[in-house]
Amino acid sequence: MDSRVNVLVHIRKNDTGEVRIYKDDLYLDEDGLPNTFMWQDGNYACDCNRRLFFARVNGEDEDWESCCSDTEYSVNIILGHKCIYSEFENLPNKACSGLAPVGASESQVVNGASR
Repeated sequence: MDSRVNVLVHIRKNDTGEVRIYKDDLYLDEDGLPNTFMWQDGNYACDCNRRLFFARVNGEDEDWESCCSDTEYSVNIILGHKCIYSEFENLPNKACSGLAPVGASESQVVNGASR
């Protein structure tokens, strides 16, 4: 059994509303559920890292010099057709309205590096 699951991370740049889709994998916890800690409270919860992922989706230059913050980007994490973690405002966890379309073209999605 693989201890990870593939997900789509919808990353929104809050000041423009632009959403890009980043492919990632999440480790499963002891109950077999996807663990969203990295994006929720871990290293990927910080805007400095989210800015890098957002740029990578479109092959843009990465900004390694910007200050760290936690208000520039929001994420929703999608497993299959279900939202398992939501930061987009006014959306309860597990809601998926307002997301970029499922089945986005390859130009809209970039694979994350395995950890």
